[in-house]
Amino acid sequence: MSTYKTNDPSVVEAYLENQRLRHALADRADAFAKEMGAKAVCVSSHSGGVYFHGLIYDPLKLQPFYLFYRLPDHFGCQHLRTSLKKGTKEQRAKLKEMQEHYNDLYKRYELSESVRRDAIFKAMGTHWGQICLSGMSYFLQDGFVYVETSAALNDQMIEIMGSEYSAAYAKYKEPTPAEEPA
Repeated sequence: MSTYKTNDPSVVEAYLENQRLRHALADRADAFAKEMGAKAVCVSSHSGGVYFHGLIYDPLKLQPFYLFYRLPDHFGCQHLRTSLKKGTKEQRAKLKEMQEHYNDLYKRYELSESVRRDAIFKAMGTHWGQICLSGMSYFLQDGFVYVETSAALNDQMIEIMGSEYSAAYAKYKEPTPAEEPA
């Protein structure tokens, strides 16, 4: 894999805008989860986006309602069932009420759209198809976007030595004073 860096305004701005949108999605998902009494899960997709996947419920709080939820998926999220074939009329009515409540909150918090990385990839001179086949990691440090990938990038991306990338990555991973334990 090759390593690159750039401080080109189009790449830096695309990176910062993507981060802002990702944090906004995470904040909306957390508010939705709080209202539902759960923990939100946002995941990255192979096609270059981040999206709200679902909710993780506390098993003890969910116990009275286990009939209405599917088993946890590979992220630990439990989703409402779409129907109850063997349930009573009251149980079906309760499920419908729960679905309506969930859907109303889901729409209110605008969780249906994913945050795409296409603007970053375009600014770097590539697209998600190349990234899917080649892989890419990138981060912002000291006003530069550092990239590690085997995909071909445009001329504004300056190829650097792996040691420079590693040093910048180590600095990026250092805890900030607010994160350090007291």
